[in-house]
Amino acid sequence: MLDAGRAARNKVAHEIAGGVNETFVNVTARETFLTDLEPLIRDMALADRIVCVALSGLSRDPVPTGEALAKYQDTIASWILKLKIVSARQ
Repeated sequence: MLDAGRAARNKVAHEIAGGVNETFVNVTARETFLTDLEPLIRDMALADRIVCVALSGLSRDPVPTGEALAKYQDTIASWILKLKIVSARQ
């Protein structure tokens, strides 16, 4: 799961980011971009969630609630994709 997060981050940073300018001009390209981006965001959010729980345990900080952890990927994906859509409209 951590490796999937790393691979997703690399794909976003090195592959997908290169064609972003065209994405905000063309509606079809934007939809494809968001469709391709969502599973990568979810992979990164899952890896982040795992690291967060591990670090909380190591530092003896409170671990986030089960409910917060269960919704984490959806919350992050929704937030990022909403930002992308709003940015595209401006």
